[in-house]
Amino acid sequence: MSDADHPGSAQRIFLVFQMAKVASRSWSSLLHREFPDALVSHFHAISPTRISKIESLVAAEPPIQTIKHLTLPRLGRPQPHIMDYVAQGRWIGPPVTVVTGIRDPVARAISAVGFLCNRLGYERFPVTPRDGGTADNILTVFHRALSVARGQDSGGDTLITLLAGIIRDYDLWFAEELAPAFDFDITNEAFDHETRALLLNGSHKALIYRMEDLKHPSTCTQLLQTASGFLGKALQQFPAAGQSHETRYQVLYKQATEQLRLSQEALDWFYDNPTVTKFYSHEEISEFRTRWAEL
Repeated sequence: MSDADHPGSAQRIFLVFQMAKVASRSWSSLLHREFPDALVSHFHAISPTRISKIESLVAAEPPIQTIKHLTLPRLGRPQPHIMDYVAQGRWIGPPVTVVTGIRDPVARAISAVGFLCNRLGYERFPVTPRDGGTADNILTVFHRALSVARGQDSGGDTLITLLAGIIRDYDLWFAEELAPAFDFDITNEAFDHETRALLLNGSHKALIYRMEDLKHPSTCTQLLQTASGFLGKALQQFPAAGQSHETRYQVLYKQATEQLRLSQEALDWFYDNPTVTKFYSHEEISEFRTRWAEL
């Protein structure tokens, strides 16, 4: 690691360390803008188990290797200068502030599938606009990955295995990534529906938010107010997302999202767990179920 990459003793460190597809890019942009002298890093996994799985996926050869365009070489792993502060999945560097999020698990799952299909492509049939992909093909990948995540299918190719792991991570991420890395345990902590956050304080600090609260002016304002007090600086708004280059993908993703419907059994798998009930009310969970239920 170069001297330029080493944080100084007084430099603040923000880790946007969270499960995939919960607005990490929005938080990274905000923190980079508001804290230009801080070290801000964005990644999804540091546990030895997940790092090993990602390395195996990247190294796989055809026919098991079905990722067509390996344009995300780290696939959620930290940059090398961040890994210098990690030993066996534990953070051994200076005190940090972690920003991490949660989301409706079905919305997150279809978002992850759509995003990674677009970025990575699939060797077996087209799933991205540049390859002639369709919403039906994206949904085929989604349902296959969900079957693997639920243990109903063994998988067998790298794209499906990657997506199944991301879907399954929802119920494992806090316990297998956040807790061992920073000694954070949210088991007995409650999400505050008024402040729109769960705040953790110790040798490290963490702010846990819900992605849905970023989408509505009133709840986003409250979340930013909470974050302002927690981070020690007034935060006015998130930077505008620059996604003009993703227009064709967004059309395809919207079609897939509008068409997605799940059985009662699949909805139970997604929503009957303590991670969901910790962060969402019964009324909110009921709305999620209705949104994705078969007609």
